[in-house]
Amino acid sequence: MASEGAGVKAGAVDTQLFSRQLAALDFETQRRIMSTSVLLLGVQGLGAEIAKNLVLMGVKALTMCDSEPATLQDLVSHFYLTPGDVGKPRAVTCLKRFADLNRYVHVEAADYSDALVALHDVVILCGGTLTQALHLDALCRGFDTADGPAKKFLWCGVNGVFTYLFNDFGASHEVLDRDGEQPKSYMVSSISQDVKSVVTLPDDPESPRLELDDGALVSFSGVEGMVEANTSEKQPKYFRITKSGTHTLSIGDTSGFHAYTCGGYMTEVKEPVTLHFDPIEKQLTGVPSLFCCDDSKPARERQLYAAYRTLWEYQRRNGRIPALRCQEDAKAFWALALEVVPKAGVDATLDEKLFTTFALVAGGDMSPMDTIWGGIVAHEAVKAASGKYTPVRQWAFLDYVEALPDKELPAEEFSPLGGRYDRQIALIGRTMQEMLGCVNIFLVGAGAIGCEILKVWAMMGLACGPDGMVHVTDMDTIEKSNLSRQFLFNASHVNKSKAKIAAAAVVVMNPDLKVKDYVLRVGEETASIFNDAFYENIHAICAALDNVKARSFLDQKCIAYKKPFIEGGTQGPKGSTTVVVPNMTESYTTSGIRDPPEKEFPLCTIHNFPNAIEHTIAWGRNLFEGLFVNPPCDVLAYLANPDFFKTIEQPVERLEKVEHVHHYLVEARPKSFTDCLLWGRMQFEEKFTNNIKNLLSKFPPDALAEGGKALFWSPPKRCPTVPIFDLRNQTHRTFVLACAHVRAHIFGVAAVNLTDHEFDALMERIVVPEWKESDPRADDDTTAKERGLLVQLPAPAEVTFKPRTVVFEKDDDTNHHIAFITAASNLRAESYKIPPADFHKTKVIAGKIIPALITTTAVVSGIQCAELLKTAYGDKPITAYRNVFLNLALPFFAFQEPQPASEDLWKDEVVYDVPDETAGAFVERMHREHQWTVSSVVYGVKMVFASWTLAKCRDTKLSVLAGPLAPGETELVVSVIFDEDPGSATIRVLSQ
Repeated sequence: MASEGAGVKAGAVDTQLFSRQLAALDFETQRRIMSTSVLLLGVQGLGAEIAKNLVLMGVKALTMCDSEPATLQDLVSHFYLTPGDVGKPRAVTCLKRFADLNRYVHVEAADYSDALVALHDVVILCGGTLTQALHLDALCRGFDTADGPAKKFLWCGVNGVFTYLFNDFGASHEVLDRDGEQPKSYMVSSISQDVKSVVTLPDDPESPRLELDDGALVSFSGVEGMVEANTSEKQPKYFRITKSGTHTLSIGDTSGFHAYTCGGYMTEVKEPVTLHFDPIEKQLTGVPSLFCCDDSKPARERQLYAAYRTLWEYQRRNGRIPALRCQEDAKAFWALALEVVPKAGVDATLDEKLFTTFALVAGGDMSPMDTIWGGIVAHEAVKAASGKYTPVRQWAFLDYVEALPDKELPAEEFSPLGGRYDRQIALIGRTMQEMLGCVNIFLVGAGAIGCEILKVWAMMGLACGPDGMVHVTDMDTIEKSNLSRQFLFNASHVNKSKAKIAAAAVVVMNPDLKVKDYVLRVGEETASIFNDAFYENIHAICAALDNVKARSFLDQKCIAYKKPFIEGGTQGPKGSTTVVVPNMTESYTTSGIRDPPEKEFPLCTIHNFPNAIEHTIAWGRNLFEGLFVNPPCDVLAYLANPDFFKTIEQPVERLEKVEHVHHYLVEARPKSFTDCLLWGRMQFEEKFTNNIKNLLSKFPPDALAEGGKALFWSPPKRCPTVPIFDLRNQTHRTFVLACAHVRAHIFGVAAVNLTDHEFDALMERIVVPEWKESDPRADDDTTAKERGLLVQLPAPAEVTFKPRTVVFEKDDDTNHHIAFITAASNLRAESYKIPPADFHKTKVIAGKIIPALITTTAVVSGIQCAELLKTAYGDKPITAYRNVFLNLALPFFAFQEPQPASEDLWKDEVVYDVPDETAGAFVERMHREHQWTVSSVVYGVKMVFASWTLAKCRDTKLSVLAGPLAPGETELVVSVIFDEDPGSATIRVLSQ
């Protein structure tokens, strides 16, 4: 028998590959994506980004149409083209490189014909002309018949620092889940039997307030007494709510139902929404539906819509778009806008400066813009394919004019050099291009965001000059789950260094890029490597991390060394970026921007009074640690150090560890897999049956709460029932099997695949000891119990057996870790009448998996790189920068100007010089000259001395106490903590 979750069935979703994506989506959405064929027309920089994202997300098939020969200038944004590909057809040339991203996706290149549209579900036109877009949209609309829906059509483009998107998902597009949030669920306290019923929810600090709107649809499950309220798969039943308070609502007439007795959950039901889309032709002649991407620029979407209407007309009349940085074409463009826009019925007072800039740079290109827009367009394509999330209706525009130079530059600054960066030089100028090449930059994190950032930097030419260098560090190795969103890696890279593989991959994309990789954590423990000299020589720090502690550490380094800091993060379709500019903005730690704290549950709730599946999963994870992780570690610690137990001060904790060692070294060790199965069956009895019996003996179902008026088992507490082992219950079987497999691993016992009949026969032979009510006095004398066990332990030298350790690993479905926690959690939930969770949901919660999508990753990384470019100019005002918060599901974008720095944040640190004197003399000097009382002195991570150790080192010099200087440092600089203001100071010890 195999434990649940092991292996991947043919045609099923590869849960290991897509685990982070599934945490954001769901299996049904993923299956819809995997059944979708996409036709992509145009594979320049933007098209390459869209193709990469869709292949990684796992569409069924992608057909790319682009027979245009690749140019050297394409390499400024197309990461899969090389100088050797110049002159070759774009689509065919990069075909294999895209196909290698995901073995489940069929990728092909083809010459376009209208017949291809019929073979695909989604059609995406990158660039092109308005005439082409009108033709394709009409073709897609033509399939809207009784035989099937219209093809979904998207038209998009990037013009320098300007972008556009048009969606036409047909006359009727069904959105199955508007926001992607988990349905809200509430425990029920009571439901009145009335014409205008009142549903009451628990009103206590641990229970959520009612956050549903009037008219929301809900369902009920587990309600006892009033069973008519419950829904089921065969007979789904839904109710519209009317809110009456923060914990009360009505579901209409329940007077004909049986009386409510206890229990139940109320869960939000997500209703499908049908959206109507217009074809392009109607949008152009009527009032356009414009979506605002950047609300920091009021009415910008109307300006940009007008600019693109002008561009398409200019293209129609001239057969081309305005030439790069051509003032004559820009003047003609403005004149055309004054003619075209009023006829188009656009309600906007045109901005001449914006239109002129648009015309001057429309033919330019740079990777940050393609990366941002490629993520957004690919996400919209996923919406079209799956019905998941709310699509853009129907036009979206975005600009990053703040990434252009503020100052007027001579025309030669923008003139081409005949190289790969010409289209970018036309945007930022030759001088800035040279500056980018000489940048020294530190990237912390080479995961999903880090890979995208490295790709963008390679395309931009950052650190590609003679003095440039990218330092990238990541201590993690590549896992299979990384491959669905980290395109620099492939299956052959699993278990190899992320930083090393990523660095090698981007150098292939641009051989001029200079990268130094590290497999190191950034923190105090690596201060000798990432030291003063290191930070002083870099220009900026980018963070691609998933924890606040590391971000805060880097933020402090940026403050100390006055370096720009750009950080970003994602969670499913949500993302954010923060830019910190020295002497201008608040820092990451002072800005108040934080990830929400991880939710923690009270121990009493987890151990005895769960009321949500999250509680039982936490209990299952704790049980896993207690049974399989901690005991082997305690045994190995004892074998390595006979005095191990003396190092543990708490008697209860010490006894637990003694029991672990005694169990492994004295009690009978399993000799066969059968022994492991028997042990698993006994764990079921002890952890579920007996524990619940003990709890109910202490708090019977009819027990009264303190005060004697209300029942003890009142909401949010749920009274459990005692589980009785049942071979017909698959969860019971899975628990025993998973227990046996993990225990067999620890003891080096070979696992055996039993038939169902063999397993049943073995379980039926087991004689389970009769339960006896626990004696509360049994735990009083822990010391005597500990002594009794200790005398039985063999000396470490006499032991030849060493257990294997277990490290919880969520991404290996064959190790039975998640199978165990799923079974344990659902057994617990069964006792407490809590709706269970499947294998995947348990994995996400127990493994603390952060949902991740390549589309969001791309958008966030592109924004980080665009903000980094702004810092490189060195003269941008704070109004040019943006902190960004986004949710691609809704969609929602908030571009916010950073907060100005507080007065003292960026002040130069005062460094005090002192001679290399004794510790005693130094303490006396600080008090004599400043009236400061020294508490401690620290060098790097080493304590030089403290007030409580001063007696032993009073006559020893500071340099001797500090020890050798850290590599790369030429002088001894220490941090001193004082008992009063200023709290701390930096002291330079002058050598004599």
